[in-house]
Amino acid sequence: MLLNESKLLILADKVVNRYINKGVIPSREREDTQMLIVEKFILKQKSIQKNYSEKSNITTYCISVLNNMCCEIIRKDLKYWKNELEEIPEKQENHGLNTMKNIIIQDEIKYLDKILNLFGSEKHKIRLALCYYYMIQIQKQDIINYAKNSNATIKELNPNTKINKSEKLNNLAIFVNSVENKNIKPDAIRMWLNKIINIIIDRLNSPFNRANYNKESFLILYELYILPGKNNFIINKKDHA
Repeated sequence: MLLNESKLLILADKVVNRYINKGVIPSREREDTQMLIVEKFILKQKSIQKNYSEKSNITTYCISVLNNMCCEIIRKDLKYWKNELEEIPEKQENHGLNTMKNIIIQDEIKYLDKILNLFGSEKHKIRLALCYYYMIQIQKQDIINYAKNSNATIKELNPNTKINKSEKLNNLAIFVNSVENKNIKPDAIRMWLNKIINIIIDRLNSPFNRANYNKESFLILYELYILPGKNNFIINKKDHA
């Protein structure tokens, strides 16, 4: 057993209090939320213990697991809590809901960034390919880091919202081949991109079924992840609308 019940309750209370203090979880839901995440933790303790690598402090690891479980409850009960908050004055309600929404979104964005970092040097190629495929703004730094050792230019990735998926994949193949000096076919780019997207979605949803992303909801999160760094964008989606 990773933690005794007493220690688990203390950590669960700490995690829940963090979201209560930030206005995410209504204070009246403190005890129920705390017990829910403790119950989830106990039910999944075998898999939690199996995934513990011992590279991090056991308490830090368990807090991270409990935090993910708490976020799962927040996402599930958000609609219910919103209805309950109708009894609260409008200004207080809007502030609480906005705070809740922003914290959840920021947590998901940070988690996505950690997932992309796991791809190492391939990260910039992935970010660039996803942006072009989804017609989202491309960051200049991704181009620099991916194509720095080649003479490839950005013109192959000049987006046009009227082009179809086949044309997008063909353009991506041209650019990747010019950077990597290969002869990759568009179909290979399609399979690689689908594989990457599926890996990212699996990692977003795991461990412990923390979320339920699909390709549509992943696109929304990815766009939110990319858009904050507006200063370095070289392609602006609205310019091509």
